[in-house]
Amino acid sequence: MRSKRLSQALFEFEVAALAFANLAGSQESSTSHELYLRAGNLYFKKLHKLKEAEECYQKILHLDKEDRDALSALDAIYKETEDFSNRLGILLTRAQIESEPAKRGAFFVEGAAIAEENLRDKKRAKEIWQSFLETEEEDMRALGALVRLSEGSGRVARC
Repeated sequence: MRSKRLSQALFEFEVAALAFANLAGSQESSTSHELYLRAGNLYFKKLHKLKEAEECYQKILHLDKEDRDALSALDAIYKETEDFSNRLGILLTRAQIESEPAKRGAFFVEGAAIAEENLRDKKRAKEIWQSFLETEEEDMRALGALVRLSEGSGRVARC
């Protein structure tokens, strides 16, 4: 009995998500945003259908490229699926729009780590650390990382 109720609830969530997503395409921008967000949240949080959720959140970003809810959700999806390349892009966008220095720094630090460790792109990691230093000129983590990354290339980074 319990599994039947669970199956019914999941079915109803899926029908609702599909209805929200389909309706969103025919609405004005602000209404579409809300419907895509509801659909994405249902797909992601209730149904664990990551591809469908990603599509909804990407549609929100087409409406507003700085939407914090969509960026946060995509960050979580890409983290879970280990899609490091897309996650790096999301983290850097979040860093660019974040006004709180501690949060902005965390996005840069995580992005640089992904570039270096997961993507094996030391050049990109250096670029990210340099971008971070443009906002936090005396951050010792960034300075240390640039020295470490530059030592491997035989030259010292210039900030």
